[in-house]
Amino acid sequence: LSEDLINLSGRKFHAKRNHISKFKNCYPDYRFEEITNSNKEDAYKVMLDWCAENEIDIEHYEEKNAIREALDNMEEFKMHGGIVYVKDKAVAMTLGCEISPIAFDICFEKALREYDGIYAVINNEFAKTLSSYKYINREEDMGIEGLKKSKLSYNPIILIARYNATLKNDGN
Repeated sequence: LSEDLINLSGRKFHAKRNHISKFKNCYPDYRFEEITNSNKEDAYKVMLDWCAENEIDIEHYEEKNAIREALDNMEEFKMHGGIVYVKDKAVAMTLGCEISPIAFDICFEKALREYDGIYAVINNEFAKTLSSYKYINREEDMGIEGLKKSKLSYNPIILIARYNATLKNDGN
């Protein structure tokens, strides 16, 4: 529920509130901005820095192209996003779009690990801009155990079972 991601109320969000509090204490000069044409290159730079931090070969990283296209066509794709800055350095970005009048989908989220608590901060700050939606879809974990654990830590109210299917080749 967007309300949960905005307010982080109750015991189940205690750890998230602690991460955010620690971040704010370490970086009291942080700021959140929605992505616009004037700062979209900062969002792209976060992705490039994230790739470097994670030793990802940027030349063969296909998500890079998807993020570039999304940023270049935000208005046409009806996408919205946000950036967290520490001083003047962009350290986190998120980008998504409406999937229905009551649901918003987070398509991309990147943050620099050296800023402890930054993922909780970008998630919470951006959720605040999405209060008109009942649901925020944090998308698929793609079978990545760490990503699955992170997504489950937000206490989703709906989990949809995923299946893989293969076409049986019967020789005809």
